[in-house]
Amino acid sequence: MVKDGAAARAGGLILHTTVGIGYETPWRQVEAMLLTAAERMSGMLREPQPFVRQKSLGDFCIVYELNAYTADAGAMPGATPTCTEIFSTCSTSPVCRS
Repeated sequence: MVKDGAAARAGGLILHTTVGIGYETPWRQVEAMLLTAAERMSGMLREPQPFVRQKSLGDFCIVYELNAYTADAGAMPGATPTCTEIFSTCSTSPVCRS
């Protein structure tokens, strides 16, 4: 476990979560909102920068994956934000408003 912790401190441990957003929301708005949420989450590193991937196209939504790095591997259990936490973290951002 020490080796894993050392690797996380050196390059960061990546955490990710997925969210489904309706097709009517522009992907650039979704990406900006998710990146803003990652910046506001405690314990996340600024470098390497967080990033967003489009994982799949569903019947009613696009599934996005938010990826962010942490140096605190010990905080990993329960550290990955839920969809509700992402949106509550970002709710004051202008990119979240339609």
